[in-house]
Amino acid sequence: MTLRGSSYVSYRIYDWKDRVHSSNTRISLMFRTQFDDSALFYASGESLKHQYIAASIKNQSIHVEMDFGDNVLSTVLTDELTRSNWHNLTIHHERRTVRIILDQQMKILDVPATSSGNLLFDPEIYFGGGPDLHKKKGLQSQNNFVGSLKYVYYNDVSILYELQKSNPKVHYHGVLEAEFQENEVNVIPITYPFATSHIWWPINHAEEFNIKFDFRSSRTAAVLAYSDVTTTSGNGFWEIRLSSDKLSFDLVPDLGSNLTHSTVIKVNKATSWHSVELDYKAGEITFTVDYHLRQSQMFGLTFNIGDKLIIGSSLKSAASGLVGCIRDIEINGHLIEPRHVVKTERVVGEVALDNCNYIDPCKRPNTCEHGGKCFVKDDRVTCDCKHTGYIGKNCHFTKYRKTCEELALLGYTKSDVYLIDIDGNGIFPPAHVKCDFQSLENATKTIVEHNLPSQVDVRSASENDFSYNIRYREFSPDMLQELISHSLYCTQYIKYDCYKAPLELHSATWFTSSAKNLTVDFLGNAKRGACPCSINKTCVDPNQSCNCDVKENKWFSDEGYYNEPHSLGITNMFFLQQKDLEEDSQGRITLGPLECVETNTQKYVVTFTTSQSYIEVPGWRKGDIAFSFRTTGEKAILLFQPPIRPNHPSFMVALTGDYQLTFNFTLSTGTTRELVINSHRKLNGGEWHKIWIDYNEYHVRFMINTDYQMVDLLPEEEFGPFEGSMYIGGATA
Repeated sequence: MTLRGSSYVSYRIYDWKDRVHSSNTRISLMFRTQFDDSALFYASGESLKHQYIAASIKNQSIHVEMDFGDNVLSTVLTDELTRSNWHNLTIHHERRTVRIILDQQMKILDVPATSSGNLLFDPEIYFGGGPDLHKKKGLQSQNNFVGSLKYVYYNDVSILYELQKSNPKVHYHGVLEAEFQENEVNVIPITYPFATSHIWWPINHAEEFNIKFDFRSSRTAAVLAYSDVTTTSGNGFWEIRLSSDKLSFDLVPDLGSNLTHSTVIKVNKATSWHSVELDYKAGEITFTVDYHLRQSQMFGLTFNIGDKLIIGSSLKSAASGLVGCIRDIEINGHLIEPRHVVKTERVVGEVALDNCNYIDPCKRPNTCEHGGKCFVKDDRVTCDCKHTGYIGKNCHFTKYRKTCEELALLGYTKSDVYLIDIDGNGIFPPAHVKCDFQSLENATKTIVEHNLPSQVDVRSASENDFSYNIRYREFSPDMLQELISHSLYCTQYIKYDCYKAPLELHSATWFTSSAKNLTVDFLGNAKRGACPCSINKTCVDPNQSCNCDVKENKWFSDEGYYNEPHSLGITNMFFLQQKDLEEDSQGRITLGPLECVETNTQKYVVTFTTSQSYIEVPGWRKGDIAFSFRTTGEKAILLFQPPIRPNHPSFMVALTGDYQLTFNFTLSTGTTRELVINSHRKLNGGEWHKIWIDYNEYHVRFMINTDYQMVDLLPEEEFGPFEGSMYIGGATA
């Protein structure tokens, strides 16, 4: 597989509910590259202590760093890694020994005796880069890998093989299509999709400068570079401008005059790749295009360049900027690293690393989530979130509650059909369910109904073989499994009524479930090919596995409840007609809705009896956080996570009035924000209230019951990650 600096591969080693740890882990891959400073592999976990394994390429060497929770282990294996040769890297952790092998070199690290010797990772691990690399401890590089990978393994799982097979546990993340072949990558172009897009670079020496780059324009006219200047005449600017069949360096020494000094070089084809160099030294300008050199006639004029150099556009005529690509940018001898610069505040507008393919900005991953409609307005990508059930700049934040239990906490008591979003801001859309708040004393029931009526005729002498596809409102099979996985338990009723129409499970009757389309050839909680009456030998004929497999001139029935996740959510039913059915034979099927009981979260309650009481727990690191509270006090600290160092990320949630909550937080830049939210319900009247804090790269949302406020984040600002302990119900003195 070839990666070009804007993509990576993730592998989900387990689901959260199946969290496991390992004392034996093997990661191996082969790579070839021409680029230094890249991330190769990353995995981390937040349990009682932070753990991680990080592998990077830096200074022609492999840097491996890991932490089992007690202290950091690291090693460096040096080789000439950027000569486009294949190299083999293996990291093998076996109990208290870690072997790191690069080609013929091997380093052995001993895991400290104070550590458990186990690695406990979060579900997602990453190859060739990853999201938010600047937040990952242990990585020597924050750039995605550029080059080719093969034989990528996690233990005995071939990651690239599973990716090609479309295994849902393996994902390719990138704006380009996955390249499942070895392609040479020797340059990383930056794409400018809009004329106003540009990169700025600081200039420290005003008296001289040098800039080099290659470019390709999709238009015959464009401004490629710009800077302000100061001369003895006044304030002006210069531009490098493409105009049809020529490139020019245009110097305007004074905005108050109409004088322009132009140095012009002809080019063969405006929309082809061209190389440009501009050098200003000792009062002389040298302008080079495709190795054709011109020296400007300055007639004694000198100037000082401004403190910023603009690449890709002009501050005087932004609409005439470049729509195209630039590569190999070098400023004053410093080669600009595209993978790094595109993630900084030096990018203005939209730019991309898409191998100069001009990928539609609306087709980039997560541009508009959850079916939001994407369009470009004023050179900006905008999302229309109407009718999606989500809000925010990129339609990330759900408008609905995750469960019926959350609705119950908000005071809903009428059993009815409601819209919920079972995975919050995740991939699944909102869907209708029936919430039953009455039938169980200490829990709420979520009911998902389907399109199969009761007592459907499925078997007779006149019927043909057939199957039913069962649809559960807006729920896909994956959504059913998501609901099942986060419920306390689920059940689904099934009944087969028969008159001389045998059931014959497995051979003539079988079903499939929402769990990866698994075959279900049993009724209720029974073994394969059997019905519940077989468990205690209570079938009409104890020698049979089902009542309906008895051939008598009577109506019989078999019924039961599915309660195992792999058999819940029946999505297909198959019925074959036996050849010996009689004229009056009849078989009918009834399938109940999927019913899930959610955990009554009010069972897990902590009571604070004095104003000095609080609980210290492991801190909130990342992701959403939600909790419920009730109080009669006038003011109170509900949550507090202090900074581990001054100006580091922190937050506090406090009750500051009868109807008011205040959310204070410090961002990664050290900037402090305060968000005040006014509730429609009285907050200290002794009733339960639900708080939910969620965020993405654009916003932070603070929600109390159904009221919320959102704060916009600047491009350079990040919410979290937080460190240290969190205090519930109060704070240390």
